[in-house]
Parts: sequence; structure tokens; C-alpha cells
Amino acid sequence: MDKNNIGYQVFALKYRPQTFSEVVGQEDVVFALRSAITEKRIHHAYLFSGPRGVGKTSLARILAKALNCIEGPTVNPCGKCQSCGEITRGISLDVMEIDGASNRGIDEIRALREAVKLSPAYCRYKIYIIDEIHMLTQEAFNALLKTLEEPPAHVKFIFATTMPHKVPLTILSRCQKFSFHLLSLDKIINKLERIVKQENIDIDKSILHSIARAGQGSFRDAESLFDQVVPIILEKGNVKDIISFLGIIDESSLNTLVQFIIEKDAPASLEFIQKIIENGVDLGIFLNSLIEHLRNLLICKVSFKTFQKLSYLSPAAKEFILKASGNISVGSILKIMDLLIAAKDLSRKLNSVRIPLELAIIKFSNPKLTDMADSKNKITKDIDKPKNIVCSVGDERVNPAPDKSKAALTENNSTGSDNQIKNKVSSTLSRKVNSLVEAKSLKAEAVSRVTVADKEVDKSESGSFNNKQDKGDHSSLTLKDIALYGRK
Repeated sequence: MDKNNIGYQVFALKYRPQTFSEVVGQEDVVFALRSAITEKRIHHAYLFSGPRGVGKTSLARILAKALNCIEGPTVNPCGKCQSCGEITRGISLDVMEIDGASNRGIDEIRALREAVKLSPAYCRYKIYIIDEIHMLTQEAFNALLKTLEEPPAHVKFIFATTMPHKVPLTILSRCQKFSFHLLSLDKIINKLERIVKQENIDIDKSILHSIARAGQGSFRDAESLFDQVVPIILEKGNVKDIISFLGIIDESSLNTLVQFIIEKDAPASLEFIQKIIENGVDLGIFLNSLIEHLRNLLICKVSFKTFQKLSYLSPAAKEFILKASGNISVGSILKIMDLLIAAKDLSRKLNSVRIPLELAIIKFSNPKLTDMADSKNKITKDIDKPKNIVCSVGDERVNPAPDKSKAALTENNSTGSDNQIKNKVSSTLSRKVNSLVEAKSLKAEAVSRVTVADKEVDKSESGSFNNKQDKGDHSSLTLKDIALYGRK
């Protein structure tokens, strides 16, 4: 076994901040904690909440060192005394880190309640750092309430969580709460550059930018990705061709495809998609990144002032977008974005991203073909509509004659010219109109016949009534005769 590899530390641990001054991106929290230490107004319980990998546990350790340093409480722990050294290595008897996810039951909290009664071994305070506090059970929270409300003077609690809304209000009300936020792209890049300098690694800055973007505001995620890339850099010197295995989309690839889209070069776009598939790029991630890149282009066209404030874009990407914005209209950007979003939705149904993505690009690159297809679909729908019209003639229902020319029309559409299509449509619609007119005339004739028949019936019944009345035979009159007489 190579002894040189035994002591290897990942970057996230090796370059973890050890003092308040080394914490990046959480200036408000650091200022509040330093002020509390300086003014000697140290609370017995703190709650650090925020996304993963932004420094919650690291700052909890720094606060523990500041409180237990031999020179403390101080905002500048020495880092050399026994207490600072053991806290840094995670072996201090008086600073205990507890994982809330695996120690979430009431039995563990009962053991903690008994342990807090004991004095510190040699430090000033006995400090409990409970990570993922929201994972405790309701019973465990209830058991912790009394201890948290009135802890011994030598005990301090520091809780960390990514989901503060799951922590009961009774716990929140007994803590001082500090919210951590995601880090800006520039700050992550600056820290990666410091690591590159200390590790003496030669790497393109654009790759650092891509790694920082993939970190999505988390230092730890960015450092972990960089840890994966470094061995490849040391072996081959460059990772542009294989960085995609990390799920990172290089901005230069996005720029290339956007340029093909602007030029409406469908063959080049399809060839490029084939290339990135062969390189192992996840098309789902690539499609999301492409939509986001087009969104940046849209912002550049609509609000240049807002575009200038987009810190997550590299200088090279900004330069490309500025140049490309002069060659495409806002309407065209909206159209391709709509097509790509629709392609993303369709990919879930087809379980394939490639087909919807290629269709979207072809539709945008060939608007005439798309318009012709839409026109043909509209014509077919218009032809189908009269088939559902039904005319009533008396007690009978008359349907227009079935359209036997639809199949022939569809066949001619695929091979004939636009004029032939128009002629066919015109003749078909004429036949439809004629059938409707004929149906209406039949209905009118039937109504006329029914009216004449009614008159004849009325005349016949009226004569019968008059004969009965003249004879004085009133007893034989029916209700129908009386009603008829009343109507007259």
C-alpha cells in the first residue's frame, strides 16, 4: 500500500475555514456572532439554518473554538492550544457533534439530559453541536425542551438544519436563529482559485467557472466536483472533453448550438447534438442548460442593465451573448424557448430527450415547413366539421352525403402543389354547401306539406262539428269538438 495516500484529505475538509475571517459569504452571521462574543452576550442556544454546503457546521466549530480557546472567549481563537486543536480534529471531550438523523429518539435525548449535568473535562464550556436537528422525533423534542430552556451555565447548544420549518416552534423560540444563504458564483470561483494556487494545479479558468456553476451556490458541492476533476487534470492536462461525466455543461458547447440555432442551420445543429451524445453528455441536463442560456440571451435583449448584473455568467459567455443578441429578435427567442420547453414536456412522455429536441430545432429552422403542416392540419379539421351537421326534416334526420374525397385529398396533399390543394378544398367545400342547401330545401318542402295537411284536418273536423250542431245533437259532441270550436 502506498503510504502517501493514507493521509489524503478531500478539499472540502482540507480547506475548511478555521477562523471567523476565513468564512466566506456569511458576513451577516459572522458579524453578529463576533459582536456577541465581544460584548460578552453569549446565548445558550443557537440555530443555524440554510442550504447544504454553505458553512453551518464549520461556523459551529469555529464558534466552539472561540468560546473554549485558552485565550477566550475571543473572536480570534489561537488554533494552537489543546482545546482548539482537539476541536479542529473532532476529538474534544467537551465539544460533541451529534448526528440528529441517527440519534433521533427519546433515549438518546435522555442520555444527553444526564450528560449535561456533568462539568466540562477541561474546557470552559460543554458544547453540543446537533446536526440535522429537524430529524428528531416529536418525543425527543419534548424531552429536550426543559433542558434547552434552563440549561446549566456551562452548557451551550448549537443546532444546524436544512429544514427549519420542521423544527417545532417551542424549540425555535428558545434559540437565537441565524439564516445562511447560497454563495455567489464569484466567491466560489475565488475560493477554487486559492485551492488551485496552493495545490499548484494548472487548469483553465473556464473549467473552474463551470464547476462553480455546477455547485449551485454550495462550497462543498463545488469542492467535491473539483476533487473529481483534479486527478484527470494531473493525468491528461485538460478535462474539456470529459468534464461532461460530472454533469457539467461547458458554456462553449451551449454557445455553439445557440449560434447554429440563430443561423437556422438545422443540419449543423443535428450533427452537433450527435457529437455531444457520443461524448456522453446527459441530454436532459443539456436541454435545461440550453433553455437557461437562451433566457440569458432574452434578458440581454429586453433589459441590458439586468443582464450586466448576471454574475454567474463568465466574461466569455457575456461577450458571446452580446454579439449574438444583434442577430436575433425577441420574438424568435421566445419561439425557440417555447419549442424547447414543449420538447422538455414531450420528452417525459416519450422517455427520450433527443427526438423532441431535434424536432424543436427543425421546426424553428424551417418555419415554412411548419406553417405548411399547420395549414394542412387546419384544412383537414375544416373539412371534418360539416360531417357532424345534422338537419331535421319533420320526424326524420337527414345527414349530408359522406365525404369520399377525403382520402384522395390527403393523398394529393402529400404530392400535389398548393394550387391543387386549394382547388380540391374549394370543390369539396362547394359540395358541402350544396348538400346543406339541398337539405334545407327538403326541410322547407316537408314543413309546407305538414302545414297543408294540418289545414285539411282542421277543415274536416270543422265540418263534422257544424253538422252535429245543425242537427242539435249536442250530446255526441266530444272534447276535441268543443276545443276546436273554442279555438275558432
